[in-house]
Amino acid sequence: MNNPEILLVKGYHYGTPVPEQCQELGLGFRFAVILQTFVPGHDYGWLGLQVIQELVRELMQNHCYDALSFTLENKMRFVSLETYAQYVHSNWEKDDSRVSDIHFIEFMKEGNLSCFMAFEQWYLFGGPALDLESPYSDSYTFAFYTAQDMSKEFTAICETVCLKLNVAISKRIEGESSPVHWGLFKRILKNIKYDFQALRPLFKWNKKV
Repeated sequence: MNNPEILLVKGYHYGTPVPEQCQELGLGFRFAVILQTFVPGHDYGWLGLQVIQELVRELMQNHCYDALSFTLENKMRFVSLETYAQYVHSNWEKDDSRVSDIHFIEFMKEGNLSCFMAFEQWYLFGGPALDLESPYSDSYTFAFYTAQDMSKEFTAICETVCLKLNVAISKRIEGESSPVHWGLFKRILKNIKYDFQALRPLFKWNKKV
């Protein structure tokens, strides 16, 4: 059986989705944990939940955050790791709870948002940086945003979690220090897409009577 693996990313790639909250609050440093999904013999939904729960536990214990909240895709909200874990375990067999249910996690300190974790769902898509053979393809990606560079601290936490869960760190990737925008090229591609969709009826062959 192959051991599960994660990849660590410091920074941004082309097409990285940046949450509005992070832009507004100046949480400009990004550290991402990429969990590959398709490895025989592993339930990656369950493994993903174990990884994120252990990461959250280590963050709360070692970085003095005094509050947190989980917000799920269905708008449910949990204000502790314990209540979230209870919800997950009680609903797992019903197939109502998966790691993909997480929308974002907020870590608070003295009433202020100090760290924001966005869940990027790339397990059915290619993901950003396709020109670099995207490391995000078919993955669960946990992207943490902070006001200061915490990559060393996050790396140490990931190493601790990996030892605990018997997960390997297969690659450490250095991205750009700030968001990389597609700019004009992206807008041109989007316009081409919409123009083509609008013109498609004109290219249909007329049926002969």
